[in-house]
Amino acid sequence: MKNSVSSITKVEKAYISIGASIGSGCLYCLSYHMKNARNVGLTDDEINAAISLAEKIKQRTLDKLKNYSRNLNEKAFTGVNEELPPMNKEKLLAAFGAALGTNNSDEINKLLPKATELGLSREQIATISKITRNVKKNADEICGKTVLDYFNYLSRIEQGIEAGAMCDAMHGEGKGNESNTCCDDAEDSTDSCC
Repeated sequence: MKNSVSSITKVEKAYISIGASIGSGCLYCLSYHMKNARNVGLTDDEINAAISLAEKIKQRTLDKLKNYSRNLNEKAFTGVNEELPPMNKEKLLAAFGAALGTNNSDEINKLLPKATELGLSREQIATISKITRNVKKNADEICGKTVLDYFNYLSRIEQGIEAGAMCDAMHGEGKGNESNTCCDDAEDSTDSCC
């Protein structure tokens, strides 16, 4: 079903979000968006195809950055200007998410004509950009929270808080829990984090 404001379907948004998650390098985002993709009807093969193309776009970005940084200036840049593989609309959406997620203007400039060839409107392209910016923003917030949580954890250890209480604090659990499977020593614990 299309949203009247963005004219991007939930399935199309799933492709974009998978690409943006890979482009942003956010494992939590990718896990969330893969689950969401399944919930909106994508098959594992479709998800894997989107991931594969997004990985290629990200790798091309990394290769260009590596080449550029090793040559120290743009004049010495000898990057390979690979053509995009043939793609349908869904693959284009994943590629667009990855290119925007990695801030790769070369790939974005290659994808824009393909997007119009495949019938995407300016509004849809703007929506793709907005979706990707949201994924990138969330990825940044997740990483920032991870750093803050780590420093909070170190601070609490310095204050002498025991591991069980630390695990409770990390997971927002109150005191008095009978069992905390997260920190139990049981070998068969399925939720081991500490």
